[in-house]
Amino acid sequence: MNLQEAFKGDLSSAQVMDALVQLGWARDSPGKGAALFSGYTVIKLLATGYNNLTQRDHLVEKAKLVAIIKIAGYVKDHPDAKKEDLAAEIQKQMTEFELAVNAIDKKHTDFLRAVLTPGF
Repeated sequence: MNLQEAFKGDLSSAQVMDALVQLGWARDSPGKGAALFSGYTVIKLLATGYNNLTQRDHLVEKAKLVAIIKIAGYVKDHPDAKKEDLAAEIQKQMTEFELAVNAIDKKHTDFLRAVLTPGF
């Protein structure tokens, strides 16, 4: 692969970045090339983090759907349930949803903290 191929649009963003890093390494002294490669590695890590974070919305939506399905299942299985029992079930599912969202957020926060910690 060369830079001309990279800018045809047939390559993924990662392949374009690989080409740029190879160019930098070939043209610069080893010290400067190493710095460019280091920067590229950081970009890859941040891109991975971004992709990881963009899944948050999907994971939260999935947890929400699970809660809704459980509430609907309760209503179906207990058509004559008292309002208090239904309210308790809804509160239970809302609490489980909140716990699921907190777990999702903790996972993403821990990942970012690890990536952004000096010396990582």
